[in-house]
Amino acid sequence: MWTWTRNLGSRTSIGPTRTRGFVTRSLIAVIALALLGGCARLGQDSDGGLFDRRTGDGPVLVEIQNDHFNDARIYANWNGNRRRVGVVIGKTVETLEVEWMAQDLRLEVNLIAAGGFVTDPVQVWPGETIYLRIPGWY
Repeated sequence: MWTWTRNLGSRTSIGPTRTRGFVTRSLIAVIALALLGGCARLGQDSDGGLFDRRTGDGPVLVEIQNDHFNDARIYANWNGNRRRVGVVIGKTVETLEVEWMAQDLRLEVNLIAAGGFVTDPVQVWPGETIYLRIPGWY
């Protein structure tokens, strides 16, 4: 959201308002995960039609960009089955490998000493790469 503000002089400037609500932070992370996860699926070939159900074994790669100063513990939640994936140190990018267990994946991010969030479910298949960005202002 943008607001107009007036300085003491005659100039007018525009700047973002600061919204630090949990819903806004979670929404940004979920949208980024959904958009980038969907882009990862566009480049893959499929044998069947629109409703092709792929199966198989293999990992799902999760590339996480942690813009926050705190380290983040990452958990994968496959239909209620929660497994620890790893830790992403603050201000770094890590690629973690997750064993594929089901079609719907939720990622849980626990920032050490700073709270956390859970993403909405994203459909993934073995061999895909999904991207998650942890904002620095969370």
